[in-house]
Amino acid sequence: MFRSTKRAGSTQERRDVKPKKQCVDLPKAYWESLKKHLARLSQDCVACHVLGAEPDVHSINECGALRSLVNAPLGHKAYFDFRKSIRYNPGQKICYLCHIPQGPKDFMHTTFKSNKSSCIYPDVLGPLAFSIFHTPSYKQAAEKSFSTTWDDINQFSEWINGDVHGLHPSNMVAIFTWYAQRTSQKIGTDGEW
Repeated sequence: MFRSTKRAGSTQERRDVKPKKQCVDLPKAYWESLKKHLARLSQDCVACHVLGAEPDVHSINECGALRSLVNAPLGHKAYFDFRKSIRYNPGQKICYLCHIPQGPKDFMHTTFKSNKSSCIYPDVLGPLAFSIFHTPSYKQAAEKSFSTTWDDINQFSEWINGDVHGLHPSNMVAIFTWYAQRTSQKIGTDGEW
């Protein structure tokens, strides 16, 4: 932890500032695994995958499962409001559009641009996290795994924006990895998580 000095009006105040974890410090195997999971889960609409709809190839804007999730016409608006609530520290080097970290030497994401033109996986992490929150069995399993509870979408957003859980660049990546590992291993024989 380091100390920073901030000027507020004519008085100086000191506060503790916790530096965010740097993405480049993670081992190469982590990034390769993340890339493998992204490739697998981006083949179809990830929201359809999580919500139990027949997976299809379409953008998140065209996802009927997401639309029906939160009171029909508000489904997409609720998702985009959630997406807008996610904030990253600039030092984290995470794309604010697709939530993919840049990784070492642009391994995961090229230099960020103001539109999704540089995003390889534009509709994966955000829609997946939002859909997990709105699917009771996944939500409960995630809460148990991350030792937390989310009473509403605002608390979930605060958790996503909060202190990073485990060895991940962000909590958005942590929940994606949690889901990806479980779906690739098919935990439980009766479908329970």
